[in-house]
Amino acid sequence: MIGRSKKAIFAYLKDRIWKKCQSWSACSLSHAGKEVLIKSMAQAIPSYCMGAFLIPTSLCVKMERMMNSFYWGFKEKWQTQY
Repeated sequence: MIGRSKKAIFAYLKDRIWKKCQSWSACSLSHAGKEVLIKSMAQAIPSYCMGAFLIPTSLCVKMERMMNSFYWGFKEKWQTQY
């Protein structure tokens, strides 16, 4: 059963994506390699929950920003922002 604060309940999705991005940032990857990692892991993590529950739009926007920042390499920005 889901309570009233959906942001708090689904925050673990953002945390899991954040941990994956941090572990991948140490690797020197090409844009193609980053794209494959994002599509295979970061987009797959929330897909099950999105199929069963409505995730808040603000959480989806934050996850998308993390993936975009990881892909384009704005390391300093996304480490302090999220």
